[in-house]
Amino acid sequence: MKKLDAAGEKVPFEKAFNITKIIMFVNAGLLIIQSIVRFLYIKQMTSFAGFCLTVYLLGFAAIFIMLELSLLNMRVWFFFLNFGWGKGLALFFISTLVMGSGITIIWLDVLFGVIYFIQSLLLPIMSTIYRGQEYAKVEQLLKDVEEQKKEKAANKEKKPKKKPAEGAENRA
Repeated sequence: MKKLDAAGEKVPFEKAFNITKIIMFVNAGLLIIQSIVRFLYIKQMTSFAGFCLTVYLLGFAAIFIMLELSLLNMRVWFFFLNFGWGKGLALFFISTLVMGSGITIIWLDVLFGVIYFIQSLLLPIMSTIYRGQEYAKVEQLLKDVEEQKKEKAANKEKKPKKKPAEGAENRA
């Protein structure tokens, strides 16, 4: 553990957090590229599972993008993806899906599967190095999401209700 703590002192947490964020955006891009290529080879798919996997990959990409941008309530709905170990677990799951289910384009699925697998090993290590700081950052991000929800609710209440157009009640 001392070696991990020493590694954490060399690279500031904010820089490591931003690197993780960039990695997840790159993964989302790779998932989208993989889905598009798989759609182009749809005639070679021999099972319905291959088609479903293609749609799942787009779904995972959307989740990763919305989570990293703190859109909707993704940080709350997919709480485990706020942490490096959760992102690693998700990438491991995607890696096993890509390499073991519905392989359509063997070289592409294996290549991306290996990339996801390597990242699924690295992200939990980063999470272990910055365990205390990561938890504090996630708490701050969740507070920010709650504040955004409160602001949105307050803005909805401030908007005046539209009055019906004149003569509208006579038409009904």
